[in-house]
Amino acid sequence: MESLLYSLVKKRAHEKFIGTNTIELALECGISQQTASRKLIEMEKDGLIERRVDVHGQSIRLTQKAIAELKNVYRNLRPVFDSAPKKIVIEGRVFSGLGEGGFYVTMPGYRKQFVRKLGFDPYPGTLNVRLGTERDIDAKSELDGIPAVQIEGFTDAKRTYGGASCYKATINGVEAAVLVIERTHHPADVIEIISPHFLRKKLKLKDGSEVKILLKNE
Repeated sequence: MESLLYSLVKKRAHEKFIGTNTIELALECGISQQTASRKLIEMEKDGLIERRVDVHGQSIRLTQKAIAELKNVYRNLRPVFDSAPKKIVIEGRVFSGLGEGGFYVTMPGYRKQFVRKLGFDPYPGTLNVRLGTERDIDAKSELDGIPAVQIEGFTDAKRTYGGASCYKATINGVEAAVLVIERTHHPADVIEIISPHFLRKKLKLKDGSEVKILLKNE
């Protein structure tokens, strides 16, 4: 199935419907026509492709599900062929969260580690940033390829708290860190920022303000 996906990508089927047939795809993938036909049926049932049939023949387009799977393969293979990016830029807009950030950041089990490992005492709260584009979401995924400052989980008398990964950064030029929590309710298009500064005040931010987050892999 992967070979068919790659063949369709080469034909630009991730951008638009492209005309093709099972004979052509079978030859490109080194499989029989019957196998190509069967796999296309399976891919359509799995929601990986859309197919149209008219008097001119068959046309196929990859779905967003297929594109997401291909991107995941790319992310997994990238370290094999490419070194981690020297600089990651992520842009988004500020929005108000649920107010939980201040509670967790000030917990002694976390705060002591932030001070020791990041070199600053964070303001008691997080700045929530919603990423604006698919490019920014992809840039966020590149964090997996750069070293992180690990914040260990801990247990107190009430419950167990999960760990987190921190990435030193600047936001609009001000010292900060991207906080990626192991147990989070945030979707993939959201980033949490901690900083020694009250960022909303220092950068004159409000909900909807655009920000640029810069991370360096040094």
